[in-house]
Amino acid sequence: MTKNDFLLSCSLSMKKKQLHHAIIVLSNNQTILDSCKNDFVRVLFCLNNNIEYDNCDYCIKNSYQSNFNIATIDGLNSNIKKEEILKVINRFSHSSFNFSEKKLYVLRNGESLKENAANTLLKFLEEPTKNTFCLILSNDISKILPTIKSRCLLFNITEDVNIKLNDNLWDCYNEKNELKLLKYFTDLKNVEKKEVIERLNYNFKIFILKNSLLAEKILDSINNISISNYYILEIEYLFNIFIKEINEA
Repeated sequence: MTKNDFLLSCSLSMKKKQLHHAIIVLSNNQTILDSCKNDFVRVLFCLNNNIEYDNCDYCIKNSYQSNFNIATIDGLNSNIKKEEILKVINRFSHSSFNFSEKKLYVLRNGESLKENAANTLLKFLEEPTKNTFCLILSNDISKILPTIKSRCLLFNITEDVNIKLNDNLWDCYNEKNELKLLKYFTDLKNVEKKEVIERLNYNFKIFILKNSLLAEKILDSINNISISNYYILEIEYLFNIFIKEINEA
């Protein structure tokens, strides 16, 4: 998905107070990773969780005021050590912090986590402090321990390109046409996994503006398909969601 898809997804979860406490952002482009981090920070602390700058106090001050509820550990040029993880844990556990406020720790180039540092982080992920979130940026997901990955929500970010697809899912849904929906999802089962994800990403951008409930279901399917080679059942599940939605409308 693109950076904008990532931000839309996170913004939606934040507004519903359902943001996952630990997120991995994956890209082979360091500039994209840093851009995702900067925008994620602003959306998280924006009083309205908007992906665009608005007139809230945080967005107005964001460009020139430090946020002491953010801690960044940089692993770009060196390994991330256990002591650095412990320092963040102790800092965010300190009594001077207001536990009703959001706190974020960022691991830049998470593949640089040494094993003992990863084990220390794992304990923090297993028992997260209230309103504390972890953002891990990575160029190489294979170098992150499976136990860490299993506790995080993964977003694989691609170059932000304009994809024009001959896709009519919104039209099928908007017409409440069950036969057209059946044909759409049947055809979708016959294309490669990569194209399935591209099409669902394309539709997520459309539905997020028109039907947030279905947009959330599409996003769930994108995440499930991304981590599995058995995506036919997920497509059938999504089809049933659409049929249920038009019948209850």
